Amino acid sequence: MFGLQILVGASVLIAAIDGAAETEDFLFGDECGRTPIPPSLLSVSPHTSTAIVGGTPATPYSWPWQAVVCKNEWWGLFCSFQCSGIVIGKQWVLTAADCLDANTQNWSVRTGVFDESQKEGSEQKPKIRKVHIHKDFDRKTKRNNIALIQLEKDLILDTFTQPVCLPATGKEITSNSTGWITGWGYQKRLGSIQKALQQAEIVFDEPETCEHTWGREIYDSELCAGEIGTLPCTSDAGDPLVVRSPSSGRWFAHGSVSMTDEKCKLPGIFSKLSHYCKWIASTTGHAVRCMDWK
Repeated sequence: MFGLQILVGASVLIAAIDGAAETEDFLFGDECGRTPIPPSLLSVSPHTSTAIVGGTPATPYSWPWQAVVCKNEWWGLFCSFQCSGIVIGKQWVLTAADCLDANTQNWSVRTGVFDESQKEGSEQKPKIRKVHIHKDFDRKTKRNNIALIQLEKDLILDTFTQPVCLPATGKEITSNSTGWITGWGYQKRLGSIQKALQQAEIVFDEPETCEHTWGREIYDSELCAGEIGTLPCTSDAGDPLVVRSPSSGRWFAHGSVSMTDEKCKLPGIFSKLSHYCKWIASTTGHAVRCMDWK
């Protein structure tokens, strides 16, 4: 089964790169949440897990807002994976605040990545102008665990790099709905970073259920999602949790992974991105705005 998935993914990759010259200026205008390469949305048994607990390899480049946030080492010759980022605009990548610090020399961003361990022809590695960490971020409680990375130049929006949409305040997802989480994190405790991007369908939990499970308050600025067999794990910080609009077909990022259980057995806690609409708009100079997702 996985062999077939990899072969299909490889053919998509070859076709995409061969057509790169034709799609170099491929844009959706000012639209967000579009996928030039459609993702495979077939749910898989958690017993076939290969990464994010309960995840499977994604179709290459089918989640074009997924970014890598990595730490520069050896004078910039090597960049070690730290967490995921989410492309939300031509010069803006959203991530978890506990992934990084404000020193731009320490960090790099990579977009258009499928295999995290390889340098790919689809990849962009823009320079960082500034890191905006939320002023009320609490490293101990993980409250307001959100940051915006401002890039020096616009990303080229092509087949491999596209921004996701953000839902407006008051337009939150309801509990027991499902979304998709993507990332390169561990499949189990004491695991390792996955090379290929993984995806999993995940269930939004009731805040009260999550509070009982975690033994702590779930803030208004947070979401909880996941169940035994399908949930975020170590190094999934910053992973996007996305839902496709039933009316427009666009994809909206409702959450960004904020906290995971070190044993990878509890639901994930996510920053609720609709809660931060005003902060995001203000920080980006209104270059990025939330919108009605339904």
